[in-house]
Amino acid sequence: MNDREIQDRAVKAAEDLRAGKPSDDLSKVINDIDDAKSKMSPKEYNTFIKEMNKETAKDLPEVEIVDTEVQNGKHQLVVENDHNGIKSNLNSNESERLDGGLKHEKRGQVNVGVNERGEVESITDKYGNAYLKTNDGQWKHRSSYGGTDYEVRNVKVDAKGNYSWEHGNDRFNEKADGSMVVEHLYDGSRTVYDKPGRIVEAPAGDDRSRKFKYDDKDNLTEIDGRLGHWERASKNGKVEWRNTDTNAVWEGDFKVQSNGDLVFQSASGRSWRFTTGGKDVVERKRS
Repeated sequence: MNDREIQDRAVKAAEDLRAGKPSDDLSKVINDIDDAKSKMSPKEYNTFIKEMNKETAKDLPEVEIVDTEVQNGKHQLVVENDHNGIKSNLNSNESERLDGGLKHEKRGQVNVGVNERGEVESITDKYGNAYLKTNDGQWKHRSSYGGTDYEVRNVKVDAKGNYSWEHGNDRFNEKADGSMVVEHLYDGSRTVYDKPGRIVEAPAGDDRSRKFKYDDKDNLTEIDGRLGHWERASKNGKVEWRNTDTNAVWEGDFKVQSNGDLVFQSASGRSWRFTTGGKDVVERKRS
């Protein structure tokens, strides 16, 4: 069986799981998994289960589908719950336990899991990234793209779906409208995103910052920073940047990097990196 066939079957199983949750009927997904187990090699079956969990991660961030088994004559779904790390068996009349007993609320663009005491135990954004409270009261982040979970702290969410957490030396404040402010706790500076992946303000060193503006196609058009105000222009079909404070003209183009650094690639092939720490670095000339 090829990878595409395995993935297609995993998608179908995930759809059957979603369809079965409202009516407490897991029989279809149990049959899907049993059928896959009977027709696939152990390696193919393992891939199928992994693909299925990717598909269901947004709906069920607290659990991982493990297997099926027969117990007391009943075919059951085996899941592992993130809150206790213990595998549980669920039959077709117990699907509500897939959520770890949590009540789910839609707050803005995020799905929030609340326990019977009203305490938040999970937050899942619209992309499937999840923040999960473990049985020891700590929090971890699980990416929708897979990879290794990592610990986060001071996780909070309000009624509008604005949420925040800390990791390392940074505090992340995600807004319901998709914007985000990252506070850098080590020096009090911040990086601001007006939408996912687009930086509109970044540190420039010495308690200063750079601000950026874009057009509707996400092309950088203006910069305010340590060297004054710059505007993007075109001359004879070539990009150049003009400083309205000093009247300087640089032939080439600026780009904002994912870490907030500003890079200028000159028409001559030389590039400069202006870091968030205030350093100006001349980089290797382009061949």
